[in-house]
Amino acid sequence: MDYITNAVDDLVTKYDTNDPFVLADCLGLIVEEFPFRSTKGLIINLDRYYIPISAHLPYNMKRAAVAHEIGHYVLSNPNSGYFFISEFTLFETKVEAEANKFMIHLLTYGTSPEQDESLVYYSRRVGVPLEIIQRYYKDIIQ
Repeated sequence: MDYITNAVDDLVTKYDTNDPFVLADCLGLIVEEFPFRSTKGLIINLDRYYIPISAHLPYNMKRAAVAHEIGHYVLSNPNSGYFFISEFTLFETKVEAEANKFMIHLLTYGTSPEQDESLVYYSRRVGVPLEIIQRYYKDIIQ
């Protein structure tokens, strides 16, 4: 296992959940919805850590955004400012790629596609947007 998989495993084991909203609460991160138009979410340290997410997202994308931001919190230097995701692009920085890998491992923790299960059905079963499953499929099956 690599350091990202280990970080997810440690977190899920410690708190006995892979639900990003529950984990955010356990970590003392405050998740709030805002009327962002293009930004899905970000993490910022004011007097406490906040994860503002777009109120316009469907629930499964809100879960993905929170999981991504928890990835920043767990994997990154806490004094390095804030990070945000607005769209998944082909050109990810290392920090964004790490947070995305953390997100997919967290959201699919303890599951894998069943034999002959399509990615569409797997996506529905685990509650992760299809476009995320398709993009990070290789990370899920490792």
